[in-house]
Amino acid sequence: MKAIFNAGSGNGTLEDMNGLIKNVSDTITIFIRQNGNATKSEPVHGDVRYNTVCIKVQWAWIAYPAAVAMLTMLFLAWVVIQSKRD
Repeated sequence: MKAIFNAGSGNGTLEDMNGLIKNVSDTITIFIRQNGNATKSEPVHGDVRYNTVCIKVQWAWIAYPAAVAMLTMLFLAWVVIQSKRD
């Protein structure tokens, strides 16, 4: 923990932690690209043509908050209508 605290400027700032995590992730990425994983794959040699982002939407995590928000808006509308009647 002391080594992490003293990384960078030695003050343990957020920028120091960001730099430390970036260095660790870069090192792991380089190691995996150069050495591969002996039990699962071999290293791939070649040129990178383009970068792409793959996204898989987890609809269950979106559907529940959306349903709660929609029901809340319906309840608010119902309360407003009831209060105007009274």
